[in-house]
Amino acid sequence: MTRQIPDTVIYRDQKYVLAGLKGKGLLTPTDLNIVAQGFATACYRGYYCQYTCIDNSLFLTELILFTAANQLPDLGDIVPVKYFLEEMSQYQNLKNSMSIFRRFGDCTKSNRAYW
Repeated sequence: MTRQIPDTVIYRDQKYVLAGLKGKGLLTPTDLNIVAQGFATACYRGYYCQYTCIDNSLFLTELILFTAANQLPDLGDIVPVKYFLEEMSQYQNLKNSMSIFRRFGDCTKSNRAYW
């Protein structure tokens, strides 16, 4: 089986690979009314995310999808842009959009066991 592109977490200016979850799930494109489609064997989900710990809270700050930008909706005031290939898109600076910037968990020591 091909290794999947991982989600990442930025914690104290260091990037970590998210290897597992403890507790409730994280945001997915479906929560934003976006249908993600698998693009390659390295990304069956069709997307990957970057989260950032801010004041001990976990927030979605970047979302990359294997879907062309012109096929995706704006998320509040955030417009998807082309990312690397024509078939890839990125929502950047989600922390600047209060409609998307929500707390998804906490970054306390007990919840950092998987990254």
